[in-house]
Amino acid sequence: MSLISDYHGKNTRSRAMGLHQTSVYTGTILGSVFAGFIGQNFGWRYSFVTFGALGVLLALVLGRFLREPQRGAADAADLGMAEPRLPNGIRPWPHSRLS
Repeated sequence: MSLISDYHGKNTRSRAMGLHQTSVYTGTILGSVFAGFIGQNFGWRYSFVTFGALGVLLALVLGRFLREPQRGAADAADLGMAEPRLPNGIRPWPHSRLS
């Protein structure tokens, strides 16, 4: 949720978070159905192998393409600021030098 919040500004943040939460529940339901199908037809071990392989594939894709944005960047963009700053003028971590 933190990454979603950092990627999306105030106009799209609630929609992105709602879509994420909906996909969590949809994935739980469909994953259970798919695991049951695989277990029924091929044995319970193949469910673990299938979902393990899909998890490794997802981890590789996310590790390659997902980058953590600077904290508060979407809010700073909404306010028209070049970079996020705390109310006292200090840049948020990890860039915590004084202005």
